[in-house]
Amino acid sequence: MYSSKLLSLIISFSLSFIILLSLGSWQLERLIWKQSLLKQISEQTSLPAIDLSYSIIGNIKKYKSRKIKLEGNFLYDSSLTIFSRVYKGEVGRHVIVPIETKYGWILINKGFIPEKNYTDYLKKGYSTFIEIEGIIHLPDYKSYFTPENNVNKGEWYYLNIEEIKKYVDLPLLDFVIFEAKSDNSDKFPIAGQYRYNNIPNDHLQYALTWFSLAIVLFIIMRIFWNKHLNK
Repeated sequence: MYSSKLLSLIISFSLSFIILLSLGSWQLERLIWKQSLLKQISEQTSLPAIDLSYSIIGNIKKYKSRKIKLEGNFLYDSSLTIFSRVYKGEVGRHVIVPIETKYGWILINKGFIPEKNYTDYLKKGYSTFIEIEGIIHLPDYKSYFTPENNVNKGEWYYLNIEEIKKYVDLPLLDFVIFEAKSDNSDKFPIAGQYRYNNIPNDHLQYALTWFSLAIVLFIIMRIFWNKHLNK
């Protein structure tokens, strides 16, 4: 008969082994999902630009990551900045400006500005009628390590359209457009900050880590068991 201490140890080893295998399998499932997502985004961004319309707004999820053309007037007085962002190794912010179109108000990510003297790059007033091209983005969730927005102080760490609606007091539509970079200049703000290739995809490494730990634990279990049998 096994002693209660030995039995408890065997159960603990077994449960730990099962948990490690489960974590590895879950990471493989996440890997498949992430690869599918990146493929979908790549296919969408390679399609020709579409013109903004009520039909597109009503089916906006279908057009996620699609290039789009629109026209309207920027309300620079309601600009806000998202920080911290990095461009070519430099820390800064993204400038977000509402644009008034005939279809409604939309937030536009106009691009990167450096942190130092960032207010120098923020415009004021109401722009002339302008046409822009960009990529449709649907804000989804805040990552675990991202701080909460401080709406009262106007400090923004991620895009939360409901919070921004109240802050700027505008009936914003529920999506954002990342303005496309129109030339190769480095004039601030630098547009073209939609970076789907930078979406983390480390699930294979995580899966290998969990499976490796499971193998190590199995070897330890086997050595322990053999020693016990030889007693």
